[in-house]
This record gives sequence, C-alpha cells and structure tokens, in this order.
Amino acid sequence: MPKNEYIIPRPNKTFDAYITNTTKVLQQGTPPTWQRLGLTATENTQWIDFRDRWEQQYKLYFNKAVRTTVITKDKNKLRKDFIAFATPVLLKMAAHPALNTGDRLNFRLLERDRILTKRGKIEDVPMALMQPAGGGALNIRVRRETDNNRASRHPLADGIEMKYLITDVNATPPNSADDCVMNYISKKAIFRFQTKSGNAGKRIYAFFRWINLSNYENSGSWTNRFTTVIA
Repeated sequence: MPKNEYIIPRPNKTFDAYITNTTKVLQQGTPPTWQRLGLTATENTQWIDFRDRWEQQYKLYFNKAVRTTVITKDKNKLRKDFIAFATPVLLKMAAHPALNTGDRLNFRLLERDRILTKRGKIEDVPMALMQPAGGGALNIRVRRETDNNRASRHPLADGIEMKYLITDVNATPPNSADDCVMNYISKKAIFRFQTKSGNAGKRIYAFFRWINLSNYENSGSWTNRFTTVIA
C-alpha cells in the first residue's frame, strides 16, 4: 500500500465496504478480534454504532429520489466523525503484538518502516480546557503545564486520552477515570469532541492523560475531574 494512501478510504463505496467489513472482522474469532487486538468493549460498541448509523445514512444518500443537501452533509460529517474516532484506535491496534498479516489487510494498516525510539514514563499531568460549542459539541484544548496558555502535546505522548461520563445534571459525579465507561483519543492538542445532539442540557465529566499507544504503562497520570454542561 502506498505510504501516502489513507488508511481509512474516503470515497463513498470503498468507505462503505471498509466500515462494513471491519465491523464484521472485529466480532470474529475466539476471543473476538477487538479483544485480541486490545480494544475496549466501549471502543467496540462505538465502532458498531458508527457502522449502524452510516448504514442508515448511506441508504438515504444512495437513494437519489430522497437525497438532499442536508442528507449529503450529514453523510459526510458521519464519515469524518468515524475517521476521527477510528484513527487513534487503529494506531493502538497497529502497535499490538497480536496483530497479524490478515489484520493488516483487513484494517489497511501499514507495516512500520522505522525503528521506534524508546520513550520513558510520562510524569506530567495535562492541563485542559473544555467548553460547550453547541449542537452537542465541545471544544477542548490541552497543554503541558510548562507551556503557559499555548496548546501543546507532551513530546513523549502519541496524543491525549479522555475518559468521560455523560449524565443528567443532578446525577452523582464520578470520583475518578475508572468510574467513566467511555473514552476518546485525540492526536491533536486542540480538537472538537462531538456528542449526540440529544445530550444538550446534560453534564459531561471528563478526565485526561497523556497516552503512549505503544506502551500504555508509560502513559501519564489522570487529571482531576473536569465538567461542563453540554449545549
């Protein structure tokens, strides 16, 4: 596969085949592929949810009799959201020792073409800012404590991991990241995190840490709890 070719294909037909096939593959085997390659149950569920939503949206788009500009935009946004979700998950899979040639073909994962440099334990805890952006979205900025107000990523990290929980505003908040069932990984220090639009008015609790996708033991410690109301 050419080095400059996208791992997740962008054209509609090939993306449709990719998300459909990979969802099936993740459920196959004993233990299932998602478990063998180190995905969490939540990540597997999120992958299936994206496939189900894409299947419905693509049927609407594919039917020219009902296709509208809004349907096309929703289809494109759903594909973009899946790519944002799946890219860090694929990076984690690519680094897993159980990955085999069949997995690389199914998920379009490239062979590593360089020797990875050993990276030490991350001692820093990130600083984070989480602001509601409307439509169920949140604008999130993270930085090292030493970088003042400039968004930044730790040099030993592959990205930032967020564990979160969305509840009614009066529900009991989680005490730690272990109490949160959902997670998200971003390779960028500034990113938009999209929840479902029906979450408006609910409260989100989040914990952040610098993550090493090749060696989780070298990831940083979790932050204290962050919270805001989703708009």
